[in-house]
Amino acid sequence: MKKLAVAFAAAFVLCTGAAQAETLEYTFATQADAADFKQVPAGRSWTVAGGAYAPDKAGSGFVASVVDTTFTNVTARTSVATLTPKSLAGLVLRASSVGPRLSGYIGAIQNTGKVTVARIYRFTRYDLKQASGSFLDLCTKDIKLIDEKNIEFVANGTALSLYYNGKLVCSAKDSQHKGGKVGLFGTASKQPKISFSSASFAD
Repeated sequence: MKKLAVAFAAAFVLCTGAAQAETLEYTFATQADAADFKQVPAGRSWTVAGGAYAPDKAGSGFVASVVDTTFTNVTARTSVATLTPKSLAGLVLRASSVGPRLSGYIGAIQNTGKVTVARIYRFTRYDLKQASGSFLDLCTKDIKLIDEKNIEFVANGTALSLYYNGKLVCSAKDSQHKGGKVGLFGTASKQPKISFSSASFAD
C-alpha cells in the first residue's frame, strides 16, 4: 500500500506521475502496491508475494525497480525480507536510465556467503544486462548480518550516508549525480534471492 504524507502532493503526483513529493511510503501486500515502480532493464519482472516485493525469473546481473518521482536531497528506507548468500539488496537514489543503462547512487548490503558488506556505489550509464559501463565503489565496510535488515540511504548535497539498523555503516562524498528518481536495487536471479517488505522515500 502506498501512502503520501501530504494530500496536495498526493493529488499532484497521481495526476502527473512525475511531481516532487514530500514522502512516498510503500508496503507490499498485493501487486497493485508496486504499481508505481518501473523496471530497469525494461521487461524484467518483479512480483509481490507473501508480503514482499522481489525480482522474479530475472536472470543474472543486477536489476532496479524505480519510482517515477524526482528527488534531489532524499532519505530512503527499506526493510529487506530476504538476503541469501551471494546476493545484494539496497536502494537507488538520483537515478536515471536509458534502456538497460542506469545512472545514480546505490546504497546496499551484500551477503557474500562468508561476510556481509555495506556498500555505496556510483553508477554512470552502467549496463545492468551486460554488467558493463562506468561503476565506482565509493565506500565498502564489513558489518554483522542480523535477522532484522533495515537499510537507510541518505543523499544530502554531495554527502551520501548508509545506515544499517539505525547505525551509520558507510559514508562518502560525490558530486556526479545531482538529482533523479528513487527505487530498489539488487541481484537478479532465476530463483528470488532478495525481497523487500517495505520502502519509503522522503525529501
